[in-house]
Amino acid sequence: MREEGRRGDRSPLKPCHIVGRPPLSTAPIMSPASQPPAKYINREELRSYENSLKYYRDLKNSMDTARYEGREEGIAEGIEIGRETGIDLGIQAVALALLKEGVSDDIILKTTQLTPEQLQKLRQES
Repeated sequence: MREEGRRGDRSPLKPCHIVGRPPLSTAPIMSPASQPPAKYINREELRSYENSLKYYRDLKNSMDTARYEGREEGIAEGIEIGRETGIDLGIQAVALALLKEGVSDDIILKTTQLTPEQLQKLRQES
């Protein structure tokens, strides 16, 4: 008996394994139940069917790849926005702490790089 799980027993990973689906190339061209008897399909019809199936698989793979890449790009953009928001909140917290300690506005504006309008808004909110 063969031992399952060895690298040699599996086909190489394809991009669709990244998103958790088996490769489309393992899908049968026609399932035995839907496959017509040989006398009802000629070579030209079979070739046309196989070309249509190949086109469909190529198109589906392109769409899946684009969706996966778009999702990754969206996640990266979301992380960047979150990072910027966190930095802004930290700067505001430092400015509020400096205001409570009685530090002059000039020093707060210089160290936090806030605008005078932003500092005034923080002063009103606290």
